[in-house]
Amino acid sequence: MRFGAPASSAASGRASVRSGDVLFRCDAGPLKGTGHVYRCMSLADTLAWLGWRCRFAVAPGSLEVVPGLARWDPLRLPDDSEADAAAEVAALSALSADLLVVDHYERDAAFERSCRGAFRRILILDDAPTRSHDCDLLLDCTPGRVAADYAGLVPPDAQLLCGPTFAPLRPEFGRARSAALARRGGSVRRVLIAVGGSDASGATALAVSAVRAALPSVAIDVIAGSAAPDLPLIREAVAAAGKGCVLHVDTPTMATLMTEADLAIGAPGSTSWERCTLGLPTLLFTIAENQRSNAAALARARAADDLGPPDGWTFERLAARILSLCHAPERLRRMAQAAAALTDGKGALRVALALAGQVEARNGVVTLRAAEASDADLILGWQAEPGARRHARNPAVPTAAEHEAWMAARLNGTDRITAVVERDGVPAGLLRLDPMNSGSPNNRFEVSSLIASARRSAGVGAAALTLARRLAPGRDLWAEVLPDNEASRRLFERAGYRPVDGTWLVSEAGRAQ
Repeated sequence: MRFGAPASSAASGRASVRSGDVLFRCDAGPLKGTGHVYRCMSLADTLAWLGWRCRFAVAPGSLEVVPGLARWDPLRLPDDSEADAAAEVAALSALSADLLVVDHYERDAAFERSCRGAFRRILILDDAPTRSHDCDLLLDCTPGRVAADYAGLVPPDAQLLCGPTFAPLRPEFGRARSAALARRGGSVRRVLIAVGGSDASGATALAVSAVRAALPSVAIDVIAGSAAPDLPLIREAVAAAGKGCVLHVDTPTMATLMTEADLAIGAPGSTSWERCTLGLPTLLFTIAENQRSNAAALARARAADDLGPPDGWTFERLAARILSLCHAPERLRRMAQAAAALTDGKGALRVALALAGQVEARNGVVTLRAAEASDADLILGWQAEPGARRHARNPAVPTAAEHEAWMAARLNGTDRITAVVERDGVPAGLLRLDPMNSGSPNNRFEVSSLIASARRSAGVGAAALTLARRLAPGRDLWAEVLPDNEASRRLFERAGYRPVDGTWLVSEAGRAQ
């Protein structure tokens, strides 16, 4: 159904909103599945690391289906909120925030419009351009999705974040990526079966029987949610599969299990991007109508095989399909490469950079985007410009080999931020945020910037510091400025930094923006 509410039900609490507050509105259930909640929690993990204050509002029953929600101490909406739009809007408006994130198929523009009074911005997570939205940003991770697909469905100035590169994943998937890709050799010794936390289709039990019939000696890891309707049937299938088949209920170690697996049988929901990040070849069962577009897109990208609904398969036929794929190691390797090319696990960071917004700077607009390997030569060129490293800790211009190693370390790290500063969409500099762990509170980032010489008098540096503060609103930002670098000191002080000692300046979390 469509869910709406009259605009008159909106509350008015925007004046008291603190920068960096975010409220997630999502649900989980036997029919809804768990994907909406899991991808919201993944985005919340990254925003919380950056110092955002994250809260959740969920319908009754969501905590029972996704026990991990408890760590966010969510607001449980009234039982009648599905029927009474005004009651839900009132409950959400009491938690007014800088950002409202809505990931819900039964909410649309009317509902979002009614929330405007209590939230400065609205971010929508969606999977298909079928509903209208009143939003500031919209995220759709479907492969091949483009902004034009939402023409007429969102406000003209809404920012569209399209494709799997924006898929929000928990940080452990990015950390595991290198190790996972290194082991994709085309042989199958371990199979992961993860069709969905609330699977009620019989697909999980079917897959267990088929894998054991096709591959009697492989290890099998089976994932299920504690509230899955099929859990008793799944337990029976795991027991029948015998030694080497292990059931993991509400597992906290999905990244490890995916890394160790050589083949997966899953569904084309939000876990697709976890598998792709780790280059895991997959056979896909479509267990919900809204998964069809993802399944088709993954198959077109040759990142997975689309099996369609599970009710079209017998375990004998599925066993034959599994055996055929396992006898094609080169195809498995190509599938792993195609999957890994779709996303790298940094989607949540890309969303956070988008949420930092833009800053006007002398007839131009300054924004941030995640640095990519393709930026290496450009950044080395900035490093080599006359005077660029004069005030650096190491004033020597790095060699090409040194820079390549530095870039690899930066891009593979999941505890730091490396962002390209753009002016009107053209690269203009580099912004880095690094945790200060040595003897420091864990809420500190060291901020450093490098602006291209042609842009140093265009206000780009000041704009980049403003964006850094928006990106990490709950972090203390520290900068080391050498005594003879007076221009940089003036820049940071104009951005709200205050001197601490001879070389350090700090911008404290929570200061007015």
